[in-house]
Amino acid sequence: MVAEAMATDLTKHDYHAFWKRVNKTKTPFTTFATNVGNASGPTAICEMWFQHYNSLFNSIGFTPAAHTFNNNMPDNSITVSGSEMSAVLNNMKNNKAADCSGLCTEHFRIAGDVYYSVLAVCYNVMFIHGHMPAEASQLVLCPVVKDKNGDISVTSNYRPIALTTIFSKVFRACHAEPNV
Repeated sequence: MVAEAMATDLTKHDYHAFWKRVNKTKTPFTTFATNVGNASGPTAICEMWFQHYNSLFNSIGFTPAAHTFNNNMPDNSITVSGSEMSAVLNNMKNNKAADCSGLCTEHFRIAGDVYYSVLAVCYNVMFIHGHMPAEASQLVLCPVVKDKNGDISVTSNYRPIALTTIFSKVFRACHAEPNV
């Protein structure tokens, strides 16, 4: 029946449906490397990635001023309302990875109007003072395999994916330049 449905999709030139059926029939890629680089075992691999990303992404020194953004505008030039907060959240995509606190867009979206207002006040204070707390900009770096057919024990076959907090994603969306 599956083969017949695939053949029907091909005769109708519905390639999207065809490949969707093909992907459903494949066995998912679930093999994890037991050795990556010189590390062996989950704990050692985790520590190896920590050291690798720590040295790579901390090559530039951290100063508290790094979380202070340029604020040369009058205090009331950038404000966000609760209704604008609702619009920003409704434009964000669902089913994305959770942040380091386990929160995702859906948590913020279903919180309601009172939460949108409180969040708007929080963002407005950050706009006015030109400062974002370090906790709001935390992220988790996850190594992801570049080439699944390649050697998954080689560190160069991985790229980092940064999972930022939903709080900072919404902040960026509120602070983004308007489309020109």
